[in-house]
Amino acid sequence: MSDKLYNVGVYIRLSRESTAYVGEDSLSIENQQSMLSKFIAMMPGWVEKRVYIDDGATGGNFKQGEKP
Repeated sequence: MSDKLYNVGVYIRLSRESTAYVGEDSLSIENQQSMLSKFIAMMPGWVEKRVYIDDGATGGNFKQGEKP
């Protein structure tokens, strides 16, 4: 086993546009973060350094607060 460490960033996003999955536990921000943190903890040499959370705003619109 290697002693090399990998700094890992977690990206979490819950799309507000997708209403088909609203209410599903596995898609909530909190559950995504918990699942990914547990996964990273199981990986040898992986160190969780930062969590990036996208609030679901569209990437196709550069004006914050506006709907596409």
